[in-house]
Amino acid sequence: MVRLPEPIRRLGNLDAPLLLAGGLLLLLGWLMQGAAGRGGEELATSWERWLLLGGAVSFLLLLLPLPRVLSMAPVFYGVGLGMLVLVKVAGPVINGSQRWLPLLGRGLQPSEFMKLFTLLMLAQLYRAQRARAEFHEWLPVLVVGLLPTGLILVQPDLGTSLMFVPLTLAVIIAGGARWKPLLFSTAAAALALFLAGGMLLEPYQKERIASTINIENMSASQRSGAGYQLAQSLTAVGNGGLFGHGLGEGPCVQSGRLPYHHNDFIFAEIAEETGFVGSALFVLLEMAFVLLICRVGAAARPLSARTLCAGAAALLGAQAFAHMAVTVALAPTKGLPLPFISAGGSSLLVSMLVLALVQGVSVQRGRW
Repeated sequence: MVRLPEPIRRLGNLDAPLLLAGGLLLLLGWLMQGAAGRGGEELATSWERWLLLGGAVSFLLLLLPLPRVLSMAPVFYGVGLGMLVLVKVAGPVINGSQRWLPLLGRGLQPSEFMKLFTLLMLAQLYRAQRARAEFHEWLPVLVVGLLPTGLILVQPDLGTSLMFVPLTLAVIIAGGARWKPLLFSTAAAALALFLAGGMLLEPYQKERIASTINIENMSASQRSGAGYQLAQSLTAVGNGGLFGHGLGEGPCVQSGRLPYHHNDFIFAEIAEETGFVGSALFVLLEMAFVLLICRVGAAARPLSARTLCAGAAALLGAQAFAHMAVTVALAPTKGLPLPFISAGGSSLLVSMLVLALVQGVSVQRGRW
């Protein structure tokens, strides 16, 4: 009888419920991209290519010892910072922002990969100690976690930059930080981000924030200008009713009235085409997915593994719920892809790799 290599045999330790939840999210993403209306076939084909790439890289990642992957985190983190600087220096301006680097004829979004690199770097910082309870112990973690926000904010990309806040805080909390100095530092960091945003945000971004705050009193000019996407998103969500119009049949989405419905507003497409029932089931799936990641972390013994899972849960969960909040006017309009669902290739690849890291914690238990 042929004996399989140990890394392959250890794949039997994959967390099955988490694998199922991730698979359901990917299946829904594939269905939504195929039903995206104009250009849907092209979107689905591109999404499928990224899915295959993500699956292949995730499989290879599962075979590598996680301590070895974490030991490379400083290199990844440094490369990520360099890419963010390069974007601002040489990246093309698209829709008023510099967020992409051209690579092999396609756009690569370094800020998405920086989330992954920062998660790895933060977990690596906890490999040397049992806990970082005191302020002077976890302050370097806070600095490392929030450093990318400034480089991303000037692109400008407020939505992505804010995702580093829950990621960093979740890691620090899981790492055993004391609450009082953490609350003080969080408030100070939030104030700094608010002030920086006021100075660095473009006029159209400030208009979007104002439109969200005054959604019920938007003027006709706002509904056709800065508040147009939000107004159309709310229309699509309201159109869904109880059971929706069916995949590929949403009138607002399929007519093209809602821009970027395949990416930044894809939850509005889910709501219009699957209705309240489908949307509620999707929210429950997202909640279960995040809780399953937390469960893997709670069962892990090394602190670095627990902080890795905490950061992954916060990153994927916060981004998903921020995306949904934007579509229903609970948060200002900003470009945030829905993990595993939206059309962005960089986002899909990074989401799959983050999930693979969490599964790696389960697969390689006892080898840390």
